Amino acid sequence: MRARAYHDEPSGAANAAASAASSAGAGRGAVLTLVLLTLLPLAFGLLGVWSDPSAYQALFGGKIGGDFTNIWTAARLVLSGDISALFDLEAYRAEQIRLFGADFPMHNWSYPPHLLLLVWPLGGLPYGVALTVWLAGTLAFYLAAAQCWLGPGERLLGLLLLALAPASVLNVAVGQTGFLTGALLLQGLWWLDRRPLAAGLCFALLTIKPQLGLLIPIVVLAGGYWRVFFSALVGTLALAVLSLLVFGAESWVAYLTETAARQRWILENGEGIFTLMMPSAFMSARLAGLEAPLGYALQALVTLGVGAGVFALWRRRERRMRACAAVMLGAVLASPYAFNYDMTVTSAAVLLVVLRLSVDSDTARLGRALMFAVWLLPMLVVFLNNAGVALAPLILAAALIWSYRHAPGVPPGEAVERQFSGFPALRQSPGPTEH
Repeated sequence: MRARAYHDEPSGAANAAASAASSAGAGRGAVLTLVLLTLLPLAFGLLGVWSDPSAYQALFGGKIGGDFTNIWTAARLVLSGDISALFDLEAYRAEQIRLFGADFPMHNWSYPPHLLLLVWPLGGLPYGVALTVWLAGTLAFYLAAAQCWLGPGERLLGLLLLALAPASVLNVAVGQTGFLTGALLLQGLWWLDRRPLAAGLCFALLTIKPQLGLLIPIVVLAGGYWRVFFSALVGTLALAVLSLLVFGAESWVAYLTETAARQRWILENGEGIFTLMMPSAFMSARLAGLEAPLGYALQALVTLGVGAGVFALWRRRERRMRACAAVMLGAVLASPYAFNYDMTVTSAAVLLVVLRLSVDSDTARLGRALMFAVWLLPMLVVFLNNAGVALAPLILAAALIWSYRHAPGVPPGEAVERQFSGFPALRQSPGPTEH
């Protein structure tokens, strides 16, 4: 008996060591794969722009950061004292032709009036300077919010990956709001338990794109975050009232009637590149030839399913990282009107799952593969939608369903200790049981 025990102990230790080495190798390989999936698309994109700059200009409206022209135009209209043109399509078109020339493609204003409170100073700057300030400022905010979720040894590589992720590159290319909305979601989730009043203010500011915050009321209700709820309510009302006082009641009436109706028409009938940039179930249904009511019904089922999963996770107080990851992954999927450049928060979820997934199994390998697909989805969706292949929402849904049961449960802020060799140390904690 003693001899058997003597021989079993080294065997058990050897198996444990082999398992640890396998997990370490899988984790290191996953991170290196994510690095490659970041650098290769970036290199191909830069090569494409260098070889044919006219293609970039045609695709993004002839201006670097083409969608930022909406924000800059709006800011200049605020400074001129005439924002009525924002809600009059013909007057707005005339203003953009005056600013950018007769060959500038059609754009339209789609934001609620309180966004103007944040962006009006940009109208006093030349376009190129204003675009640089906008992108640099919102990127800094996004990375500052993301670094809260990363351990000391994870931050350098993690933030570099997020800054160069496909969603981030697209956001820069089109001059969009993805960094800002991603930062508000990440920071709001991080502050839920730590600074509930500040978290509520983040969610109030997120109403500049309310379609990306559909899961927040579910989180608040399931988790009983009533201080967050009242802070968000008061903050939203304050923004609305302040914008009403500054820009007049007509701005809100026009937004709720003309702008909302125009955005719905564009969603249901619009053509062009924007339809290829939407990973929603509604747009996939539309591109497949389904009528709008069927598309809305499909989207409603998807939204309800995402919401039910998020509610169930947030009712359980443990495995908070898993619950947060579900919100980050589900925010875009739950909305019928979301774009690939809105997937900055989705990129953060992918990064956290890849860094924290500390097991090597068939389930873990499936999860990593799904996360890699989601990481690339901001670019892949353009090709998938163009081919009429409705895979984008299915990829997001599969990753989300996997995350409900298998995403790491490491609570935000818990110490992460694991070391990876070969590049800056990436610390990782196994946290609670991962299955």
